[in-house]
Amino acid sequence: MDSTLSSKVFSRSGVAPRHHLVLVSLPIFFSLHPYIGLPILPSDIQPLAISFCVLAIFVRAFSHSLALPKLILPALIMLVLALVSFFVELILVQEKPLLHMVRHLVGYVTPVVILTYIYMFQDILFSRETTKLIDFCLFFAFIGFLLQMLGLNSIIQIFINRAVFDGLVGSARGLTGFNPEQSRVSEQLLLFGILYSSLGSLTRGRIALLLIGGALSFAGQYLASVFQVLLGVVVASLCYFAYKPKLFLRITFYIGSAAFFFTVILPLVLPNLLELMSRWGLPGRFIGLANLYLDNGVLGLLTDKNAAIKLSGLVAAAATILYKPFNFQLSAEASDVFVQGIEQYAIFVTSNLYGGQTYFSVERVYSALGVWVVHFGVFGLFLSFWLLIKGFTMLGNAKAKKLSELTCFFILLQLLFLKIPLANPTLWFAFGVLTLGSSYKRKRATFKCSSNLGKNL
Repeated sequence: MDSTLSSKVFSRSGVAPRHHLVLVSLPIFFSLHPYIGLPILPSDIQPLAISFCVLAIFVRAFSHSLALPKLILPALIMLVLALVSFFVELILVQEKPLLHMVRHLVGYVTPVVILTYIYMFQDILFSRETTKLIDFCLFFAFIGFLLQMLGLNSIIQIFINRAVFDGLVGSARGLTGFNPEQSRVSEQLLLFGILYSSLGSLTRGRIALLLIGGALSFAGQYLASVFQVLLGVVVASLCYFAYKPKLFLRITFYIGSAAFFFTVILPLVLPNLLELMSRWGLPGRFIGLANLYLDNGVLGLLTDKNAAIKLSGLVAAAATILYKPFNFQLSAEASDVFVQGIEQYAIFVTSNLYGGQTYFSVERVYSALGVWVVHFGVFGLFLSFWLLIKGFTMLGNAKAKKLSELTCFFILLQLLFLKIPLANPTLWFAFGVLTLGSSYKRKRATFKCSSNLGKNL
């Protein structure tokens, strides 16, 4: 493609304004609101994010060239394994429903497409414009809450599967917004927070909006998300201290703050808050789980099946390694033979993990990387570790690592194994912006430094 035509499609700073909507705004919007689409499709996660990202990749590859980040290699290998297994199952085995396998195959496509998109548009994405787009997505999420409070949930259900809302008073759960269920609200907004932090724009005002939005769901996942953030802070602080022992006092403050919150603030505030919520007739799901936590601690939450199911990805992955370490079958959980074989090992894992008060079926794996292990055994486990280690190294060497980036990484580490499905583009968008963005910003800073040095000389 000649340079004249190329300049018409892309400006020197990135995408020409007339193409910005299709190539940047829509891919980001649908990546952050992945449940918006056509409810007739038998899936909560809709294909619009992948569709617009693929379109943008083709357009940019046509005007420039196709570039793939090294980070994508583990996900790309997993996609190849999934494709091989898909055709083997389709032609030779013919045991599993075609729709079930296609849905899983789309999940394997998602990280490859999203990470490629971020890498090819990194000169545009890591800017203030992206922060403004995330702000719009957050504002749009609150529009969904407002529509439900006004009794207009039928409008949301035009674009979202399920999205059941029974009102705030006397119901089990709260608002869903543009999500299929209440538990997804806190997950999505937590990923919003990671994106803001990765872009250096996580202000107090945005934190307040994210906390309020999550609280409006009145789901137990809100409490789980708070735990995940605090755990991420503690682990990141310990890791940071290992790299920079001179910051001992600062690290001690972060860890002490998290411990103080768990041991003092929550036990003091929660009982009064729960009593007030009960008096007002607010959704009872959060109240029930919070009482479980107050009575029995974190392990008490695992006596609730819906709470324990968040660990199903870890449990199913561990059980697969014990039962069939060299498993090689897409949609393995759709096989009755596999499910029956894995169940006894899943019970063994849960009994050792938290006493086995609650056992859940392994027929659905609620985990992005956990499903890699369930479908492809030790191959999936190795590639999961490869992806995570590669992502961690992209945050820089020991001296270059930032506490905020480490915190986001360890929160994402939890989210990659707990509850969120592989096909969720928001998860991979946050992972890509954090890792690829950190690498891009360091290279850009080095380039500026070299340029300034050259000018001075």
